[in-house]
Amino acid sequence: RDSHYATVDVPLALLVTLALGFALKALRTESRCPVWISAALAGLAASAKYNGAIVILTTVVATGGRLFRPGPPTERRRIVLSLAVAAVIMAAAFAVTSPWCIRYVQLVALGLRHQREVLFGGEGVPAWRVLVSSILPNAFGWPGFIAVSAGVLRAIWKRQPADLVLLVFIVPAFLSMAAMTWVLPRY
Repeated sequence: RDSHYATVDVPLALLVTLALGFALKALRTESRCPVWISAALAGLAASAKYNGAIVILTTVVATGGRLFRPGPPTERRRIVLSLAVAAVIMAAAFAVTSPWCIRYVQLVALGLRHQREVLFGGEGVPAWRVLVSSILPNAFGWPGFIAVSAGVLRAIWKRQPADLVLLVFIVPAFLSMAAMTWVLPRY
């Protein structure tokens, strides 16, 4: 809906989608490259809009899930090292593309507190009601919304690794907006 406007939500959606794709690729391969690309994209997503940082959870779950498999301690160290490098890559991608945020971290924190007060502090219907009753059905169409909802429920029920990677983004992203009282459809 907003793709013809100059908002940060459009590049955010692109970067989050790419990060999710590389996290899913990391799930299917032993290579570290998709993990690090996903982390870099998560840093860029956070730079586009702070709440884009949530997408790093997909990389952590896709890679960190291997810690629970039986294997030698050297493999566990390799996974932990890969996640540590991913954290550095994400932070570096954010810092390079948003240096002002690093330099003026106190102003950023003040701005975030003010934004929280505006989005969550007013009187109004909680965002989750508006999202579920009109915004998401209008975005997908009712058949698409029902299919997406069924897919999310199926993923929760089946709990396959790829499902968990997607859910670890979808659920926190939705919950981060659920209690807002000032609802913006592009969010």
